[in-house]
Amino acid sequence: IGLADEDHEDDPMSCSSSWSSSANPILRIYQWTRPAVTFGYFQSLREITSAYPDLPSTRRWTGGGAVTHGDPMECTYAMGIPRKHPFAQLRPRECYRRLHRAVADALRQVGFEALVVEKDHPIPNLSCFQNPVEGDVVLPSGLKLAGAAQRRTQSGLLIQGSIRLPEAIPSNLQDALVSQCAADPRPAPAIPPDAIEVLARTKYGSSDWRQRVP
Repeated sequence: IGLADEDHEDDPMSCSSSWSSSANPILRIYQWTRPAVTFGYFQSLREITSAYPDLPSTRRWTGGGAVTHGDPMECTYAMGIPRKHPFAQLRPRECYRRLHRAVADALRQVGFEALVVEKDHPIPNLSCFQNPVEGDVVLPSGLKLAGAAQRRTQSGLLIQGSIRLPEAIPSNLQDALVSQCAADPRPAPAIPPDAIEVLARTKYGSSDWRQRVP
């Protein structure tokens, strides 16, 4: 997922009352019930369905390229940061670097020799994990391990990220991410399952959202 920072009329953070009302950042780490692909806000659904014909898909609020999910080697996360929080006041590039330093530290904590890319040498590609850019997390070999994208709104900063390893995600990676991202971690407010189902049916699974032309 490449760095993106755009303002739009809709506010993705308003889709979760816990994000929009919290005074503190909220980190959520996701599991997938089946393989799927998410694609960037500015990408074409036609390109995605052509490249990934067998995978269900949905458009992300953030930019960047396509990301596949749902296998043991991938971990998906999102972070909502209130507008007045100091981290949300940083410039996008600095946000990206600081977040990925924490991700790299977490990966080193669980045994991976993770580095943060210092220089940007982009190669256009539909899939973001074939195109490491400045601030991404990689192995010394150059294999990309993690990327993220940003979206700023009146409510704050939304970050959506993915970690993809050359082997199954370690069971202790979630705890490592939490420890690196929060000095005083506390359980995040739960989202009612009914609310998730409504959003999936009426928003993120709808043809209007997936086919929209930004």
